[in-house]
Amino acid sequence: MICDPRNESHGLDVYTSIDSKISGELIDGRGGSMKRKRSVTIIMILILILLPAEIFAASEVIRRGNGDERTVALTFDDGYDGKITAEVLDILQEYNVPATFFLNGEAIYKHPEVMKRVTDEGHELANDSHTHARFTELTPKELFKEVSLAEKAAKEITGKPMSRLFRVPFGAFNQEVLNLLGEAGYPYTIQWTIDPRDWEAPSPKIIHDRIMKEMVPGAIVVLHVNHQAINTPAALPMVIESLIEEGYEFVTVSEMIFGGEIGGVHVVKQGESLRSIAEEYGVSVNRLTVMNSIEDPNTIYVGQELLLPKTQKSEPKTEPKPKPENDPDTEPDPESEKDQGSNSRFVMRPEKTSRLQLTWEQILERR
Repeated sequence: MICDPRNESHGLDVYTSIDSKISGELIDGRGGSMKRKRSVTIIMILILILLPAEIFAASEVIRRGNGDERTVALTFDDGYDGKITAEVLDILQEYNVPATFFLNGEAIYKHPEVMKRVTDEGHELANDSHTHARFTELTPKELFKEVSLAEKAAKEITGKPMSRLFRVPFGAFNQEVLNLLGEAGYPYTIQWTIDPRDWEAPSPKIIHDRIMKEMVPGAIVVLHVNHQAINTPAALPMVIESLIEEGYEFVTVSEMIFGGEIGGVHVVKQGESLRSIAEEYGVSVNRLTVMNSIEDPNTIYVGQELLLPKTQKSEPKTEPKPKPENDPDTEPDPESEKDQGSNSRFVMRPEKTSRLQLTWEQILERR
């Protein structure tokens, strides 16, 4: 449950009650009395009123990734049309391309089987609100409700949490919206580099040409999977093939943001907590939470793979292997030591069939 700390009581009733009962006098522990001016109580009340509520960092707006790398992130919004969403997923699967889906909670409930494919097939699932409301017109309570209901839908239908990325419906936001999204636990608000306006139903060729005309390294492309984007599935193969020809690598938005910061993967062991892991690698709990889209920092499970940011402590120190008895001059091989998961908590992500996981592995091999 998301709470608004600004609605919390500052204890005014307590101080008012004390002031009315003792009428400006406090009794000390020896039975004597200490004269207190009513102004002292008033000053204390004013201090409590003026104390700031808990401070949250505003959500940061991201419109483009690293321009030094020839990567592109395809993103798909809404999800209200199950047929178009399924067609897009089929095409992405055919070309082995990962994408980020910013879905609405209502759409997830409406097409549960299709939406479950998003995470099952290795794509990133992110938040686009519950009802696609215009956030600049919502109260804080309404905004938090939109955010949390979409999270609830994703967890119930897919069994997995949404990543901590948010895309505001209609791209409409102001500073208050960014502040509230930061408070809701979303450090990044994802806009886009290229918008071919596929929701206007232009021809597949026009969608393709608009994207390729504006294409730059690190581009985030916004497309849609709703009843208006009827030509998006037909345009997608042309877009993918053109990008492949131009040497682009397809990544999710999280990969685009964190790709250059990944230092490795930690497999959670029995008895470990997120705090102990953060201390071991010299990073903050918040950074691990954001990087791994963890909803509750107090809940991790044995065998869970956690992405680690690149730091000087990316690989914790391990005891050197003892020298073989039959060859006292043989030095331990650091590479073979690193490969032994039982001796080192820093391990490379094992090969899996998921395109998303394979992409993480490719990133790790490049760094």
